[in-house]
Amino acid sequence: MRAIEPIKDIAPPASLGPVPELRWLPIASLVVDDAYQRLIGGRGRFLIQKIAREFSWLKFAPVVVSPIAGGVYAIVDGQHRATGAASIGIGEVPCLIIQADAQQQAKAFSAINGQTVKMNRQQLYHASLAAGHPDAVATDRAAREAGVVIVRSAKTAIQLKPGDTMACGTISQCVAKCGHERTVIYLRAVRASEGTHCSALLAQIIVATANVLDNRKEWRRDARLYTAFEAINLLDALEKAKAEAARRKVVRTTDLLEATLVTHLDAFFKRTVAA
Repeated sequence: MRAIEPIKDIAPPASLGPVPELRWLPIASLVVDDAYQRLIGGRGRFLIQKIAREFSWLKFAPVVVSPIAGGVYAIVDGQHRATGAASIGIGEVPCLIIQADAQQQAKAFSAINGQTVKMNRQQLYHASLAAGHPDAVATDRAAREAGVVIVRSAKTAIQLKPGDTMACGTISQCVAKCGHERTVIYLRAVRASEGTHCSALLAQIIVATANVLDNRKEWRRDARLYTAFEAINLLDALEKAKAEAARRKVVRTTDLLEATLVTHLDAFFKRTVAA
């Protein structure tokens, strides 16, 4: 656990504004000002359905509202949450009541929605893992067994140390498609190709490796597999595949990388058998 550590030397604003009030309000008393609020489109409707289906007070943040004429409250933030709650028959929701005119409401809406730090995929994955989500737990188990660390924040390829990866989504998909055991083999194979400075555990490399080995059972079961991967620089192969894909424009980088990997493994296993 971390305590809140204030940042020093920040000058406070001249006014903090009226102190807000927390109160439960009937959803029937909440209205939406279309002048600054977003219309509920396809994505918004999907979000509302998800909120309703998975509703829990543990995940419900107070709706920010402001009193207006007629004894009702304009929603500043939370129309999707309020609509989701109403959709499953909930009559009242907790609200944070602020005192603001129409212009101030619009400014508050922009500030609340614009100043939120968006969570990246790695942060969402680690939050799901902490919550015990089965997909995240399965992904973590495969990564750990392969000696792979899923980092918590976005990094450049150069910043990733050997064994580090941001490709939590790719690994999750691999576990779902190929199962735990094969995913571990594929991750270990990629790890074997790494040097001492950078990670090769990039999404395109993992996908190409999984596709190739999934189609060649005899290779993934061969005791020489990791030795074969030690003999190829997958990062270099990826860069060459990207350049060739950009030049040809009609072929995918992953397809070219897979072709390079097939050529290398086929030659390696034939050569070592002949030796």
